[in-house]
Amino acid sequence: MLERATACLKVGARDSVHCAQRAPRSKRQLHSTFWNHGAADIELPPWAVGTHSANNKVARHDNRRRQSRSTSLLKDPDQRTQVPNPQGNGIYLEFLYPPQALAWMQRTNVQARERWEKGKARRLPDGFLQASRGFSSSRPARDDEPKGSGVEESFGSRPIGGLGEASARDTTPSVESATNRPGNTRQMVSELNSQPLESQYELARSEIPILGIRDVVEVTPDHPGDTIVPPEHEFTPVHNPLEILRRSIGGRPNSVHARDVRRIWFLYQSLDPSAKDDSRLKHELLLYMARLRDDTAASHTVTLFYALPTEARSLSDYEAAIVVHLRSGDYDAAFQVHRQALQNIPNGYQITRGFFQYAMRDRAWQHAVTIKEDHDEILSDSASANKKELFWLHVMEVPDLITKAFLFAAYCSRLETKEAEADMMSDPRIGQGRMPSLEQSRATCTRLCQEAMRKVLPTPYRGDDDPQKTKIYRTLDHIRKWDVEAPRLFLEYLEDLLRRFQRPIHYKGVHLLVSYMYSSYREIPGVKPPQKLLETLLARLLELAQTTRDPKYTIKNITYELIAADFKLYHGRLSGSAARLLMTSHARLGALEEVRKDFAYLQEQYPLYADQEDALWALIYVHARRGEWAQARDAFEEVQQMAAAHGAKTQLKWWNVLLHAYSRANKIRASLELLERLIVETDLIPEVQTFHPVLELLALRGDVDGIENLFEQFEKLNGGPHQTSFVGSYMRALIRSGEIQEAEQVLRKAVPDVRAHKITGSLTTCFNILLVAYARQRNIEATMQTYRWMKEERIRLDAQTFSALMLALVVYRQPDSAVTIMNNTMWSENLRPTAIHYAIAMHGFIQTRRFPKAISLHKTMLNKQVKPSLATRRLYLQAKARLEARSPTRYTSDRTPLPLSDVIAELRDAVGEADKADMANKDPFFNPGGGEDVLSSFASIIRIHGDRSCVEAVKQLLAMYKDAAKDTNDEPLPMRIISALMNAHFEAGNHDAVREYWNLARAEADRTASRVSLPDFTLLATLEDPLGSVTVSEENAHSTSDHEDISAEIGFSAQAPPVPPAPTPAKTTAVAKPSAPSPGLDHILSTPLAYRMRSLSERNRIMDILDTFTSLVRQGYVFDIIAWNTLIQALCTAQPPLVLLAFTLTERYLIDQFPGWTTSKGARNYAPRPEPKRSGLQYIKGRYLPFDVIAPQYKTIVHLASALTRLKRIETMGGVRQGSDVARFVGNMKRVEESAPRTLRAVETLPIVPSDRLQQRLLGRQEGSRGEMYT
Repeated sequence: MLERATACLKVGARDSVHCAQRAPRSKRQLHSTFWNHGAADIELPPWAVGTHSANNKVARHDNRRRQSRSTSLLKDPDQRTQVPNPQGNGIYLEFLYPPQALAWMQRTNVQARERWEKGKARRLPDGFLQASRGFSSSRPARDDEPKGSGVEESFGSRPIGGLGEASARDTTPSVESATNRPGNTRQMVSELNSQPLESQYELARSEIPILGIRDVVEVTPDHPGDTIVPPEHEFTPVHNPLEILRRSIGGRPNSVHARDVRRIWFLYQSLDPSAKDDSRLKHELLLYMARLRDDTAASHTVTLFYALPTEARSLSDYEAAIVVHLRSGDYDAAFQVHRQALQNIPNGYQITRGFFQYAMRDRAWQHAVTIKEDHDEILSDSASANKKELFWLHVMEVPDLITKAFLFAAYCSRLETKEAEADMMSDPRIGQGRMPSLEQSRATCTRLCQEAMRKVLPTPYRGDDDPQKTKIYRTLDHIRKWDVEAPRLFLEYLEDLLRRFQRPIHYKGVHLLVSYMYSSYREIPGVKPPQKLLETLLARLLELAQTTRDPKYTIKNITYELIAADFKLYHGRLSGSAARLLMTSHARLGALEEVRKDFAYLQEQYPLYADQEDALWALIYVHARRGEWAQARDAFEEVQQMAAAHGAKTQLKWWNVLLHAYSRANKIRASLELLERLIVETDLIPEVQTFHPVLELLALRGDVDGIENLFEQFEKLNGGPHQTSFVGSYMRALIRSGEIQEAEQVLRKAVPDVRAHKITGSLTTCFNILLVAYARQRNIEATMQTYRWMKEERIRLDAQTFSALMLALVVYRQPDSAVTIMNNTMWSENLRPTAIHYAIAMHGFIQTRRFPKAISLHKTMLNKQVKPSLATRRLYLQAKARLEARSPTRYTSDRTPLPLSDVIAELRDAVGEADKADMANKDPFFNPGGGEDVLSSFASIIRIHGDRSCVEAVKQLLAMYKDAAKDTNDEPLPMRIISALMNAHFEAGNHDAVREYWNLARAEADRTASRVSLPDFTLLATLEDPLGSVTVSEENAHSTSDHEDISAEIGFSAQAPPVPPAPTPAKTTAVAKPSAPSPGLDHILSTPLAYRMRSLSERNRIMDILDTFTSLVRQGYVFDIIAWNTLIQALCTAQPPLVLLAFTLTERYLIDQFPGWTTSKGARNYAPRPEPKRSGLQYIKGRYLPFDVIAPQYKTIVHLASALTRLKRIETMGGVRQGSDVARFVGNMKRVEESAPRTLRAVETLPIVPSDRLQQRLLGRQEGSRGEMYT
């Protein structure tokens, strides 16, 4: 061996100069792997070299760059030929081989030339590329080489039963994978469905492995010029053919030549008879030949299969034989082998699974039926019944089974026509084997459709544009038409869907499928839907009606009216539970007439009081949902009388519903009195639902102390654990009182308490409250942190969660992004948009002056059958009015504005069609203290006409409003209407009307916003005669007698000399002191006060402004940025200007939150955006200031600069006469510098913009003037 190796070394050194690749000489010593040279096969004959595979990976030259063709020693797996390497860790050292061996390997392993090769270039053996190498040998392969990089992984590793396994294109993507990126959901679906079905099918066929055979190898054919000689002349006999044969067929070949097939078969024929009869050798050789895609190998496979004794054939032998027959298209032979497998081996039914899937993939439906019939015929005995069902269990594992069932059903439909039969007989594949009957095809197709429906029901389809919807419908049609068990199956499918999708937001996604199923089910002759199914359908459809716009019956959209009619059709009358469900659901919808009809029906069909008792609360609840608290009270008394007539007690639920009605109408005192009656007059123990309406009213007022007091009383009266609804009310109260951080801490404490079951209920609403609070503050970072925290705690997301995220984007003027959340993200979370989401998006488009977009979005909402709300209707009319106001036809020739006649007509129609049922939807925009009601659209339309100075149109709209509101419970005008009317009369210069409406607003605020004190309900429960002992007080719970002097309230310290006391009225009368407003409603007068101060300022009644403002501050009211800036501007424009007071107030209350100027230089070329100009923040670094921030606006700073200039002139001319009432408020420059240094600095750094009209009017700067700061 060593001598032969030495000779090889000499020959290699002599001929190395002729090699195409040449290893540079290395000055280093040979690597240790040199002695493990991998040349152990030198003793083998030349034809035996290169026919077997190495068992381990081949070493790489550079593992980090193995993908590069210019630096890798080995080609890609599909171009690499296995080199002889019998020793596990051997290195292929090409210089050890003589030129004859290298030439033979090049000739035997024919390969195409690379583009860089010349015609006469000599090449190394296949599998190697030219590369410079600095060592005599390369390093061994790493042990941690990634899977798939070695020779063994060249052809993948799919399961042996892979005929039925799907490729990447054959598998429908899951919902999770399709929705990981919400923005690309629709694009991904369109791309997956854009490729024609036929091209998808062909691609799938090429990727699916053959039954029972992995790593199929394409055999390289002989070259046309090669001469094929008989094997005995082509190959030389060897003395150990069995050893070489086993070595050749072992492992996994990567590339096989036709000559290798002939050589292996020659080796097998060279064996002695006893070795050739070895069943194990035949089995191994058969499997090897079956892996080769070659006609010669296929014939050898069949020969070996039939040479095997029947008792020696295994499952893999039958699979290999079937695969070979299928490659050649011989279905008859495949059927014979399949039947033999079923008869001869116990696990032959496993072949049926793969064979059947192959036929389905090949769309050979008649062959699939034949396979199934053979399977059932041979396994017809009772002991094999389980195997038959096991077959269909395996069929359910086929990917995209619904598509195959759809195609099979279409094929069966075509079989009914003679034209289809003629086409079928002309198909060369169909003329083979037994032709199944039409009945057999229908039976197999029907069972396949059954299994496909069972598989697809958990995730039917996404959206109306999903092509899978049509496949499901056609599959159901086939079952209904041909399956004798169709009634049972449809009932099973319906019950399964209704059980899986119980939540309304989830059921909405499968409503169309349920509708189609039920419509098809009721058309089957002789069916009678059971009562349980009808009751479940009725419940789902009534819940859907809460958010669906006027649903009409079609075959793909059933309604609850149809189910109620079917109840009477099939069962004579509604069941008691169904009648009560229908009545209570109509109450939730606010359908008063329908509730009355339902109750009359219930009394007629079920006259016993016991059958009616559980539905009586709906008579009260329908008025609560409609906002009719007085009618709810009357209904409560009627129900009480009805119960007394039957000797029954008043139920606690009735009290709770009446409290809910008072809560929705903002009747805090009536709620407390009713709760007092409940505790005093009955022995009922209040529960969570009893206290919750009162807690919500206190939360609206921001009464944190009252809520904490009520918590303590609940624990004493009930003793049960709190619910998360209590936590939500507490958080609302803190947020309304301006303590949002404390609200977050309350939620953080509640999360572990809920986990420990100390508090019951869901935390979703609590998180939504916090999300909305941060969104309204324009704190996008805190909003997203809360959202992430919510997901970390695995709190269930709902539709309101995403409405809060949309609101956060809308306040940042990004309504398009909000629409993306509504259209994509919500659908990916299996949620459906409701009216609140469309209202938020429409509000965003209105704020960005994109009125056509808001109108288009409203139309989209109606087209999608989303039930509109009061908010969407108001926003739609507002957008229409703003858009119509832009039209040049809304002005006369002299530019006098005209009324918006189209909008007024549309508003009149909307009011005529309006119903209190519109308030039944629990839209979060509905807020009794200042939210939506049926007439809420009037405020925005009146305001728009007021801005246009259309006084007559305002009077017309006010008359329309009073006529429409004459039947409402509350007589005073709402604060929104009052503010809109004050704006209209101020623009028209009618100051007397502004004063009248201000007095009305002041009275309304004192009535609705005053604090209340809570009675001690625990004391009432223990008193023997509690009536009249404790009453609800309207007095303020907190004293207001300790307020500072008025001079301190308007900006001066009580100890700072020489400030005289503030002016007081000459004559004082003894009047009742008004109560302080609740913390959550203390801002209610901000907008009316701004109009009142502007009206007084135009008449220079500055002392009236100060008296009004300071009295309200004393009472406890707070004001927003508009009111404060209006006050400062009024002080600056007074005659004379109250400069010192204006600067002092700005310094104390406004300048702390002033963000500064955007620029001091180059402002001449800076054009502010429209939105900052509308909010008065142009040239200020505060484009997205939180709504509760109080800072000076740009206009206010300019007014301060103008007042400062006037003050200098006054000082130059001798100043204001001392001793007057206003002299101390005018001040002087020295006092201004001492009292307001920061405000003075803001005025001095005011950017000079000569083109700004405000600066031109107040400061006298014109275009082209010197750009200097105002000092």
